[in-house]
Amino acid sequence: MNSSFFAYGSLIYPEIMFKVTGCAPPTIDARLNNYSRYLVKGTCFPGITHNHGGYVYGKLYSEVNQKAFKKLDLFEGKIYGRIEVEILTSSQALIAQTFIILPTYKNRLSNKPWSPKTFRRKHYEGFIKDIT
Repeated sequence: MNSSFFAYGSLIYPEIMFKVTGCAPPTIDARLNNYSRYLVKGTCFPGITHNHGGYVYGKLYSEVNQKAFKKLDLFEGKIYGRIEVEILTSSQALIAQTFIILPTYKNRLSNKPWSPKTFRRKHYEGFIKDIT
């Protein structure tokens, strides 16, 4: 069964999504309410945590199959857990899966917001090489 997936970090880039999962599902811009995105300490990638009133912009991938989700689970690793959330697009609210920092690892989040522009400029090339 296929599901939707909300990406908010490195996976917002379709090339990285393809390198990780081997698939290129359709994507649209989306927003997740009541969460905030922070840089994981000592890394170039983010994690999200519940934050009433916060919001995170990202990409909503539709038609993601279970094989791809298994690859995403491996890519995200032990500090993240996959949950279902409500995502808002320009036209509707949808249910999607995303990865949050597990409460046990919340201390690994910095207080610095993660910037897609900074990631693209400073880390993208090295990051995509590391996952190939």
